[in-house]
Amino acid sequence: MKYANSGLIGVMDQGKLIQINNPKIIYDNPHSIFVANFLGETNIVPANFFNIPRKEMAHIRPEKIKIENHANGCNWKKNGIITAIEFMGPDFLIDLKINESVHFKILTRERPLFTTGSTITMGIDIDSIWLIPDIQKELQ
Repeated sequence: MKYANSGLIGVMDQGKLIQINNPKIIYDNPHSIFVANFLGETNIVPANFFNIPRKEMAHIRPEKIKIENHANGCNWKKNGIITAIEFMGPDFLIDLKINESVHFKILTRERPLFTTGSTITMGIDIDSIWLIPDIQKELQ
């Protein structure tokens, strides 16, 4: 697929061009934690949290995470406790605490039937995870 110049964006950090590409490609496949955060809500956790034996960080967008019955078809699941539910127009942003150091942001269109303090199941298709290399190496 070809893209016109107007279909490209560049993201800079500290005066350096970090990534240039089609906006959707950059959104789904950022080259750094900075780029992932710059383009919207994201979840960044060590790859080994997903049993991926790599040193990189794993990036997953909140809308890629499924909850409750929708998580049944996912190949990676975890239970967590809801610490916050934020109304965002047609969507709800849920903060799910997995353990003391790992929280996930989950974006859902469905009105949650649960409340803060509820335990729910989240699911992720491993194919939705993008590995980001160590940002410090990139900026050197």
